[in-house]
Amino acid sequence: MSTINTTQLQFKSHGQVPDVVQKGVATLPAKPAKGHFYVSLRAAPINPSDELFINGVYDSMVGTEITQGRPQPGGAEGAGVVSHVGDECDKVKVGDRVYILKGFPSTGSWSEYIDIDANASLFTKIPDTVKFEEACQLWVNPFTVLGFLDTMEKDGVKKGDYYVMTAANSSLCRMLAQLAHQKGYKSIAVVRRQEVADELKGVAGYDELVVASTPEEVNKRILAITQNQGVKVAFDALGGGKVASAVIDSLSTDGTCYIYGGLSMSEPLVFNAGRLLFKRSAVKGWHLGKFVGENFPKMPQLFNDVLSMVEKKTLSLPYKSFAFPDQFSEAYKHSKAPGKQEKTVLVAQGGKTTEQKE
Repeated sequence: MSTINTTQLQFKSHGQVPDVVQKGVATLPAKPAKGHFYVSLRAAPINPSDELFINGVYDSMVGTEITQGRPQPGGAEGAGVVSHVGDECDKVKVGDRVYILKGFPSTGSWSEYIDIDANASLFTKIPDTVKFEEACQLWVNPFTVLGFLDTMEKDGVKKGDYYVMTAANSSLCRMLAQLAHQKGYKSIAVVRRQEVADELKGVAGYDELVVASTPEEVNKRILAITQNQGVKVAFDALGGGKVASAVIDSLSTDGTCYIYGGLSMSEPLVFNAGRLLFKRSAVKGWHLGKFVGENFPKMPQLFNDVLSMVEKKTLSLPYKSFAFPDQFSEAYKHSKAPGKQEKTVLVAQGGKTTEQKE
């Protein structure tokens, strides 16, 4: 039986990304299984959540084992061209440009060819007017932001109200700032360094900037901005440490801090339980999977909405690209760079390093 060789960026055990991710080769049957199709990769991002799969954090939280000792390609999402179509697969044809999700509870987009089950995977066709480097970002950040906006609406955030976001220089928070600004919500953006705050001054959607010089200063500034009312909603990417704790202590009556990341997860959260008790405020986890599960029938329309925003330039998806797989080391370093403003994207088919900014 003939096969197709596919170059991948693989890991077969958990650990730090530079230590465990290596270039490898896997094989696929020359013809996809019934109901499946193959995508020839053109672009795939490096997301923070990809690293959580590789270093084992997700396994430890949900009790799964992704690799089971076998080489597993990293990456959750990507974009490319349909290269092979199996029997009884009429949803795509060879040559279609598509976005695909290979995410939770598995990975697999850092691969030259990607096997997609047309009946069980999330994918959508993408127009010629949207670049692969933009399209490969359609899921993790845009859908998280749509989920955040949905959460704010359900929690009663009104036009002119403030919300808080930590690690506010991330590409996700930049996207949130864009779209929340269009709805009239006002941000309190918490960042670690003054030079980052200086760079964000004047950027649409960044209404108030707070430098986390001390946790006490974070709490003091949030309360001053909100005239001692606190905020109804905060989105925290830290998941631990004194800054996240200070944000929790800055919640309004019936306010909620949603933890969606773990940049400081190794540090404990320490906050005033009395404030939660008497203000009826709360700390909750926020995971994209729950939002998707609750809105799964709407997924095709939501994909179309995001693509429409990209085409109309009301949503910017800036990126810096690196050639797949040979520039992975440089790409990973870029993904971890302080103050990075754009998504790190791996580009296949010998793509050159390019950059698109907002």
